[in-house]
Amino acid sequence: MTFSFYGSAHVEHVNLRKEGAADIKHLACDVKLSTITSSDVLIPFSPTLRDLLFTDSGSPRVPNMKPLGLEGSVRHLRCRLPAWKLELLDVEAKKFTFLPIEGHRVEMVFSLGLEPQSNETARLAEILGETVLIEIGVEADLLSEEPAAAKVTAEAKRAAREFQKLADRDGATMTFMDGKGKPLATIAPKKRAATRPSKAEKAAAEQVIAWPYPGEPTLRK
Repeated sequence: MTFSFYGSAHVEHVNLRKEGAADIKHLACDVKLSTITSSDVLIPFSPTLRDLLFTDSGSPRVPNMKPLGLEGSVRHLRCRLPAWKLELLDVEAKKFTFLPIEGHRVEMVFSLGLEPQSNETARLAEILGETVLIEIGVEADLLSEEPAAAKVTAEAKRAAREFQKLADRDGATMTFMDGKGKPLATIAPKKRAATRPSKAEKAAAEQVIAWPYPGEPTLRK
């Protein structure tokens, strides 16, 4: 299933919470949105759903029905809010409900789940209660165009930042490898190395590299 949307939506709720095991908790966020949009948005969910809910003239077949909820979610989406200069990556769209209204339109309510980075938490709090122009689509594969390449996730971005620090301090070029020895990405020093990292710092960084990729990745210097 795919999902894309471009238009105005009202930010109903922003929920921040912690997820994960007790020793590796991370911040997660759900943003609840509501909008009125064309019934065309139903087509990716089911090619027959729109005809089931609407007459040929565009009126709801069941005028007094409650919102229809659909299970499932769509992952690896990119969300842009141009007016707020905000772009969110690795977003999951979920908890969809649709209420048919006159004119081949639906009132759509759904949530966006993500792991906010840096100042995104504060920016998301700013849009609470606002009606915003929002663009949602499939997130591009930033590592490679090959289908087998790993998707860039929030964990991968954190890993890349940690290894960039290590590369800068150690003066080493590092290559991410998948379990079959295939190169996935390379991180080179952006500045001259200062001091060599301690064994503890290297060990902590080596734990990070295993998060985003399948198999048992190795590190080459």
